[in-house]
Amino acid sequence: MCKCILFSLDVFQIIIRLILFEKKNLSPYYMRYGVTINGIISEISNREWFSKNDLFVVIKYNNQIRRTSVRWNCNNPVWNEGFIFDVNIEDDEPLMITINDEDLYSKGETLIKEELPINFNKEKQEFTKHLSITHGILNYELMDKNIELSRKLENNEIENTKIKKKITDLNIAINNIGEFQQKCHNIINKK
Repeated sequence: MCKCILFSLDVFQIIIRLILFEKKNLSPYYMRYGVTINGIISEISNREWFSKNDLFVVIKYNNQIRRTSVRWNCNNPVWNEGFIFDVNIEDDEPLMITINDEDLYSKGETLIKEELPINFNKEKQEFTKHLSITHGILNYELMDKNIELSRKLENNEIENTKIKKKITDLNIAINNIGEFQQKCHNIINKK
């Protein structure tokens, strides 16, 4: 019975790792993080000569970069564009947000830079100095369950090691009993 339990736990661990983590080489502490750029909440000063700004937003988290579309000739744009990032819940790296002005004939320029700490809760709307943003863990309900299962998995590995040690000790004891029985049998047969 013990060997069946060990086998099923090992198979379970392998399946969980393949499905959840090894596909993307992620630890169980990575979560899907949603960021929706809703719009500008304070008008951006005009940088154009003959028209209004042509604004877009760039969001960076570690080496992941997302960008909204350009809202042409508008100083108060509304985007309502959503993006997904993979975030590590053990990391304290903030979102880096820039508001930029696109130019057709030259390189666009960064107008505003802002930092926004990661919200390790359900998605909620927040306001920076210039933007309305909705952000948070997309699979928040699964996050606690995922961490709990990861801890159980680690505990199962520890328990498996203990059970394997007990099985080895029992096998050694059984072998010793067998040898003792054989010696007793030999002594009785000699008399």
